[in-house]
Amino acid sequence: MESDASEEEAYSTLRHPGSVGLCHIDELPERRARGFDPFRRGQPSLFVIKKNSVLYAYRDLCPHYGDTPLPWKKDEYLDKAGDVIVCAGHGARFDIASGECISGPCLGQSLTPVRLHVNKDGFVTAEIQS
Repeated sequence: MESDASEEEAYSTLRHPGSVGLCHIDELPERRARGFDPFRRGQPSLFVIKKNSVLYAYRDLCPHYGDTPLPWKKDEYLDKAGDVIVCAGHGARFDIASGECISGPCLGQSLTPVRLHVNKDGFVTAEIQS
């Protein structure tokens, strides 16, 4: 299903000030992640994972080294099995549900969560701060 960006943005602004429309929930494949560039900086600054029909979102920054993006290529945030988030730069592994580092150089630190909303029509928005 194609999403209407203007409808998404209108929903974001009216219902959740400080939010931006990302996509329709059907555009997020199960056990996969997708990066988004809501700040229009030319690279994703947050990513969304859909696992067991639940959405999780985090800023695309490794806590080990603050400005390091996680994926090794576009939208490749998870290990091959889709079980954990992996930082390609440092090898750190993060729990999908909590964002906590479970192995690697930032053990015990966590990814920065991003709050999501899904409207009745299935449009996903993220609360963002620049």
